Amino acid sequence: MNETLPNSEILKKRTEWKTTIFFTQKALSHILEQHSETHGNEKARQIWKIYFRDQQEIEDLADIILDELTSEIEFERTQWTRINFNPNYVNKISYRPFQKKWTVQIKPIWKNVFEIVSFYKNKDLKWRSSKK
Repeated sequence: MNETLPNSEILKKRTEWKTTIFFTQKALSHILEQHSETHGNEKARQIWKIYFRDQQEIEDLADIILDELTSEIEFERTQWTRINFNPNYVNKISYRPFQKKWTVQIKPIWKNVFEIVSFYKNKDLKWRSSKK
């Protein structure tokens, strides 16, 4: 893809009616660095933040998130529930639950246009307490 956002190359893009969501190289790099086995740092391993084996697994989940989240946000928009866009707060990140176990961080770029900043698995406190 030749498209770019101000800070990163667009890897994937989904549009449904008026809602568009981008998945960028910047988000991929962040997720690889913080949440993947291949690039994850030791601190991430210690606090159980490693969720992905490799880049392909991240991209596969990004496809699912883009499809479902774009539809969900578009449905909310048609019901007059919107994620506000304020040009004075362009870096404001929204945390969206996704399929019970995941959280997706998105930020509005323009009205009805969003960029995925990151996504991660919610901590399972029962699992963590039983591992100690």
